Amino acid sequence: MKFNFTKKIFLNLLFVSSSILFLASCNNDDDASAVVEQSIVTADLSKFDLSDGTEVNGGKVWSQTFTADTELNIGIFNFNHNGSQYWTGFTVTNSSDNTDHLNTDDGWFGSQYGTMPKGGADGEGTPFLVSYADITGPDEYLEKGEEITPKNFTSIVKINDIANKYKAKSVKLAISPWPYYGALNGDQYAKKFVKGDYFAVNIYGVSANNQITTEKPVTHYFVDFRNAVGNISTTWQDVDLSSLGEVKYLLFILETTDVGQYGPNTSAYFTMDKLKVEKL
Repeated sequence: MKFNFTKKIFLNLLFVSSSILFLASCNNDDDASAVVEQSIVTADLSKFDLSDGTEVNGGKVWSQTFTADTELNIGIFNFNHNGSQYWTGFTVTNSSDNTDHLNTDDGWFGSQYGTMPKGGADGEGTPFLVSYADITGPDEYLEKGEEITPKNFTSIVKINDIANKYKAKSVKLAISPWPYYGALNGDQYAKKFVKGDYFAVNIYGVSANNQITTEKPVTHYFVDFRNAVGNISTTWQDVDLSSLGEVKYLLFILETTDVGQYGPNTSAYFTMDKLKVEKL
């Protein structure tokens, strides 16, 4: 099927808190690094410096989140980031806020940064990645061997090490509060999920020559009501990425059954930690 992703920019992303620090472009290799355990390399956020971060509900967010022409590098990993009046791609936060902001004074304006586990995989209040991603309706997939242009996608991770080759290993994923409460109760954009609905992320491997590596992506369901309405996990989930094989990039694209006249309605956020690749 032809793939036609939607970059659904919510109007409230145009909100810019007066506390945002517009600092110079920076590279975060000194702030955080990759932990190497034998041949396994992990994106380590435990050393990410948020001391000068912008205050948000429950903690801080990377000070460069709304700054243009900045890179988010963590060890060998480059997490795509685009900042200006709003941001897309990835940023880092330690927010412990997982409450529903639908009926608060500023809605979700300053509360895009939480995760339902209330912190990274290392515990409440520890740093993690939050992504504002591309999102599609059901059954829109990239095909094996299809050549893509990485810069055209929002939530993509590049392995910067040119001296070695790597295969995908694993990642921890958790649902963000905005899509969680949207699926649970509905909101100003999204409907309350019923039987048959789901919200998932499709993870693709991309080779050094920019081609999709496998017949199918790795799919993780944040909300899975395909067969019956059930509970929505609020904890970090381990996701095996080894089937993607050797990769230069990892591409994350959200998928939802809640699609309206103007495209997907589910809030296009997810959270991530402990990305691992294996050196070949």
